[in-house]
Amino acid sequence: MLQLEKLTITHQKDLQNLVRDLNLVLNPGEKLAIIGEEGTGKSSLIKAIVAPEMLASYAQLTGTITNRFHQVGYLPQTLEEENLQQLVTEFLYRDLDFGLFDFNLFYSYADQFGLDLDTFEAQNQTLSSLSGGERLKVQLLKILATDPDLLILDEPSSDLDLETLQWLENFIRQSDKAILFISHDESLLARAATAILHLELLKKRTEPRATFYRGSYDQYRQERNEGFEHQLRVAKKEREEHTKKMERHQRIHQSVEHALRHTHDSTAGRLLAKKMKNVLSQEKRLKKEAENLTEIPQDMDAIQLFFSEIKLLPASKILLSWEKKLLPTGQTISLQIRGRDKLVITGKNGVGKTRLIKLLL
Repeated sequence: MLQLEKLTITHQKDLQNLVRDLNLVLNPGEKLAIIGEEGTGKSSLIKAIVAPEMLASYAQLTGTITNRFHQVGYLPQTLEEENLQQLVTEFLYRDLDFGLFDFNLFYSYADQFGLDLDTFEAQNQTLSSLSGGERLKVQLLKILATDPDLLILDEPSSDLDLETLQWLENFIRQSDKAILFISHDESLLARAATAILHLELLKKRTEPRATFYRGSYDQYRQERNEGFEHQLRVAKKEREEHTKKMERHQRIHQSVEHALRHTHDSTAGRLLAKKMKNVLSQEKRLKKEAENLTEIPQDMDAIQLFFSEIKLLPASKILLSWEKKLLPTGQTISLQIRGRDKLVITGKNGVGKTRLIKLLL
């Protein structure tokens, strides 16, 4: 079991809270996905769990972390350049803890992952020469050989082709280990997560909010959307009713003020003054009421882009036309792109998608 109690992460430079008073429990076998926009503290939270000293250079940590898992396996978001230049065999076998490393598990997972270790060794391949999917599997292979019961994966789905992404979904879903992972991929979240931790920064990124939900990603999204719509309706209705109250009050205020200015009767003047005192008291109550209205929810999921000043290209306009063009990767391509085409380039890691994009540019 992993338990976080009142966990707060504060950025030391501007004293902004990235995470505040977070409480959650991760049980054996659960698959917890951490989601949220960039910069909301997802990787910082993972570092706080794995090794709090990794935060020392930029953030302060308070609260309690109780970890009762016997062995934690950690996959970082990126590898250091020094690691990328290592031979695969050097990365796998150097600095092993033989008290933890289980070679039976190692070769079993290598076979399960479809990794040809002999080929890596024969060709002296470095980690940088591998595709994103191969690099992920090699890192997981080394981690899993220590038999962790808690896996922590920082954005494992980035730089993966569709085939490896589907493999990762199946791996997370079928594993008997507790897995905590960060991802922006909705397919992976929907198919693999059994619990969601949503980190947000609201009010112009000054106020942190953490939402923990035990259930699937699809259920979380549905309940979040329903909650958003309900809160929005309540907030709008309260404001409409408050506006009507203020308008009625304003009319009464103006009427009493007008009568008070034009009365010449001392008795009537005293009564009007008393009435004005009550009017002003009511005004204070209405202002106080306005401060306690249901907050209008922020729709953090909405991204609105406008290109109103840009003229659409004619749909028939040919922007690029290649006929049996030889690419640097050895492939031959015939390609025509017109003015309003939406073209997706897909394929396995390492087949030349990025190089083709650069050639197009």
